[in-house]
Amino acid sequence: LRRKMDPGELTYGRYLGIAEQVYLSALDNLHEAVLATRAARAIDLDYIEKRLDQIESDGIQESEEREVETLEGRRQLRAEQERRVEEILSLNEAAMTKLDATSAAIAAVRTQTSQAALDLETAMSELEILAERAPKYAASETTR
Repeated sequence: LRRKMDPGELTYGRYLGIAEQVYLSALDNLHEAVLATRAARAIDLDYIEKRLDQIESDGIQESEEREVETLEGRRQLRAEQERRVEEILSLNEAAMTKLDATSAAIAAVRTQTSQAALDLETAMSELEILAERAPKYAASETTR
């Protein structure tokens, strides 16, 4: 950004400020993803699956209905936390894509006047014409 704009410009400050907010929000999201991951991992899915298999293999007794309900609730909580982490990480990826697109757009902006009088393609075309004419300037061998 500093290579394209003067740090004293208002536009420079706006770009830098909003990019910083995106960055800080992404860090906040990563923190939330860590907390949600820890919460999900605190729920022992292996135990839940084994216990549900035990209960279901013997046939669910009336006294076990509440346990089955709570076990399934914990399994659902873990799945929700895992989905939340995926959503957070997806949102961060979208933010990174926006930052990349903005960087590319800023990089494409010409902020300085060109040093050359011709664009590169025109200059190369002129050089090619000169190269084709070069043999015309060769000294002939019969003039010795």
